[in-house]
Amino acid sequence: MSSRNSPIYIENMRLSNKTRLFKLSMPGAFSFKDSAIRIIWIPVTIMATYAGIVVWLNTYFTRHALPVSVIPFISVVLGLLLVFRSNTAYDRYYEGRKLWTDIKNQSRILTRNLCIGVKNVGPNDEKLKREAIRYILAYVVAVKHYLRGEKGTNYLDFQGLLPATFLFKFKHISTLRLSNYSSTGNSPLGRSSSAVDGATLGNNNLSGRSSGSASTRNSPVGGNTNADGDEDSRLFYFPEEPEELTQTPTTPLVNENQAVSGGENVNIPMHIMCEIAKYVETARDSNRMAPQMYGNIIACMNSLASSLAGCERIVATPIPLNYSIHLKQSVYVYLLILPWCILELNPIMVTLVEFITAFLLIGIEGIGAEIENPFGYDRNDLPLDTFCQTLKHELWMIERFSSPVDGEIPEDDDL
Repeated sequence: MSSRNSPIYIENMRLSNKTRLFKLSMPGAFSFKDSAIRIIWIPVTIMATYAGIVVWLNTYFTRHALPVSVIPFISVVLGLLLVFRSNTAYDRYYEGRKLWTDIKNQSRILTRNLCIGVKNVGPNDEKLKREAIRYILAYVVAVKHYLRGEKGTNYLDFQGLLPATFLFKFKHISTLRLSNYSSTGNSPLGRSSSAVDGATLGNNNLSGRSSGSASTRNSPVGGNTNADGDEDSRLFYFPEEPEELTQTPTTPLVNENQAVSGGENVNIPMHIMCEIAKYVETARDSNRMAPQMYGNIIACMNSLASSLAGCERIVATPIPLNYSIHLKQSVYVYLLILPWCILELNPIMVTLVEFITAFLLIGIEGIGAEIENPFGYDRNDLPLDTFCQTLKHELWMIERFSSPVDGEIPEDDDL
């Protein structure tokens, strides 16, 4: 290994700095892969072709030109709309970046508090602590998939993070079996089966109607009277899958594109956070952490939940549809009028001006549409995979450093 004062090390650092400065000074004007050209070239080409058709019509047919004074009035209004659109989209992008910074920072703090603040007393405490640390990383990974609309846990980056008990419970989370009731009809709703039909249970609860007997309909949900006349303790049974939220006479404001399927969109980060909370509560009940440390850990967990809620707000609150439609219509109205106002120019110049103007205006609108949801897979979205991988290495190192060291620790002089 070369010393920091050696000529080889100094030369390598000089070359690396030179390369970095060269990359920073390189203009990005010729970068087409990451630009908006790949998503706007079709409408830009169409508008340039339209300008050529206008020139051809006015060359061989009757000339119908518009006054140039029309352009400034429309340009001012259109400019204000585009500025507001781009600023709003970038605010959402930047807010998403800040929220993910909070998620990473609070994950580090929570991991540190668990490693330092929770004492290992029993022989199984170290294993449970490692499991809790991996739950923290699994929470971050689950947030990434949740924001992208990816359901389930069958992803490679979940491997080694979630224990088998959690995966088993998640796999069977929609299966509810009532083992306390036999198949003789002694069920909360008078059903003959020991398994409750979740969809029927949900419909009966919401509509207030049941297909059972009168005594069953009048009995509280989840309660039952056994053969001895003793009323069982009140229990609450959830349906196998929550009912879908669709447009009905009682929900007329729900559009088709806003229908929510309750059984598909499971909030996995919330369930993972519950597992972390169980570990923290168990450690507190066994007096393995100080009260102040318990308060710090709860604050970190609340901050992680708040950051997730902020990310959900970005995903679930798009730019209003009427504003987006009106902006697109304004852009194309301007581009449709522009060739008729500059017909006194050279025919080639008319097409060129239309092409450049369409590239600028449609490009600004396209950029705003692309970055308003920064949690996807596009090259201009936030690198969530990189964030998770970096945090994985950091938490892995924290977990290893906080674990007991096997063997004899050498003295400082022997290092």
